[in-house]
Amino acid sequence: MMKLIVDEADLEKKFNQALNEIGLNISQAFAEAAPVDTGFLKNSFTYKIDTDNNIIILAADYLDYVLYGTPPHIITPKNKKFLRFKVDGKEVFTKKVKHPGTAPNPFIFEVIDRDYPKIMEDAFTRNFR
Repeated sequence: MMKLIVDEADLEKKFNQALNEIGLNISQAFAEAAPVDTGFLKNSFTYKIDTDNNIIILAADYLDYVLYGTPPHIITPKNKKFLRFKVDGKEVFTKKVKHPGTAPNPFIFEVIDRDYPKIMEDAFTRNFR
């Protein structure tokens, strides 16, 4: 009879390494696929591993608006009397703007469908050989 002895500490170390590799690689894949305006969203992707070994991807708080789009809406100043911005190099002051809304950009779901299975497979293959 063959007896297999598993070193639990080594197994846990390898599992944690694989989780961190997955978190890093998927957050990098999201960043590479993110649309760029100011670059804030692209640079905001990071991850953490919670106590239940869930990989939690963190990003700019407006990510949902990018993913799902926005309906037409009115923008008004929050702390000032006027909004101020530039149009064609000219400074504009106004009390409200009718924003036409934005189309959804589901780039994260495309990355998950395309890259996540390989990222998982590579991480576990590398860490459990």
